[in-house]
Amino acid sequence: MDISVFNEQYPDERRVGLTPAAVRRLVEAGHHVYVEHDAGLASGFFDERYINAGGTIVYDRDEAFGRADLALGVSPLNESDLQFVRPGQIVMSFTYQAAIRENLVNGLCEKEATIIGYEAIETDDGRFPVLEPMSEIAGMMAVTIAARLLESHSGGRGILLARMAGIPGANVIIIGGGNVGRNAARCALGLGAQVMVFDTNIDRLREVARTCDRRAITAVPYSHNVELAVKFADVLIGAVSLHGDRPPVLVTTEMIKTMKPHSVVIDVAVDQGGCIETTRPTTFADPTYEVNGVIHCNIPVLPANVGRTATFALTNSIIDRVELIANLGLPAAFEADRSLARGVYIYEGNIAKRSLAEAVGQPLRELPTAR
Repeated sequence: MDISVFNEQYPDERRVGLTPAAVRRLVEAGHHVYVEHDAGLASGFFDERYINAGGTIVYDRDEAFGRADLALGVSPLNESDLQFVRPGQIVMSFTYQAAIRENLVNGLCEKEATIIGYEAIETDDGRFPVLEPMSEIAGMMAVTIAARLLESHSGGRGILLARMAGIPGANVIIIGGGNVGRNAARCALGLGAQVMVFDTNIDRLREVARTCDRRAITAVPYSHNVELAVKFADVLIGAVSLHGDRPPVLVTTEMIKTMKPHSVVIDVAVDQGGCIETTRPTTFADPTYEVNGVIHCNIPVLPANVGRTATFALTNSIIDRVELIANLGLPAAFEADRSLARGVYIYEGNIAKRSLAEAVGQPLRELPTAR
């Protein structure tokens, strides 16, 4: 199969679809891999590395898409990419249905393309194996960013996240106990902070308690509980994610007004709309804004700022599935790995995911292997 890795156009994106080692693996399996010029540059993977791995460098986006039966990326496609997508082509990348535009969906359907969203690949036991490592990175990064923002030179409260003899650590409140929240809690506790995690799912809270050696306080996010906790927070981290839908707003503007001056809010769920009412997206170039004296930092692609680590993590989670598609073709790959079928948003021009069909008002043709 002809496979391509295209250069990311999304602002702040520093990840790349495959490492050179993964390219070598696909080439050794008999496939042709084309890599757009400088696609791996921001992650520290230079063109020479891909050439040495057996890949072929192409010099524009049109050729990167034009040569490929299977095109691999990281960030979601946008409407300007429609001109490059070939009829019948397979594209794998993060998709984030909550942010996808109807015009893009219609254009991809017209081209009879197949779109597989990394974040929607789901195993039989309900895990999201490609999304999980990115969530781990985002959770840990949220804490380290918050630690810097609490420092005086960043406009913060001038406090250390960690505890010292006779001085308690900062209060870190985390809304959401999934993969992001759990890893944020572990990181914050490791630095010596005092941590409280909210989630509606008691099993998730049990998992937080287990992985954090019961050092984190866990609670259900009844509005009174959240309102009280937010008042005492030095750091508030939003980590609520609903598969295929926008998360509910659990922290209101009125609650933010009660926070300590120069405390910090980081809403990791910003790419799906956020779970904090005062959330709006920011960038690495302009990362913060203030609401009622509270510092907000809501960068949608946190793992991209550790592009090399994130690229290794992403490649490790997708390479088996990419090779399965390349070796067997789509129908047989779906039979062999139902998690792939569950990741399909559009299959040969037909909407294959119920939530997307309902969002754009088009008929559903669900893949039997996705059930």
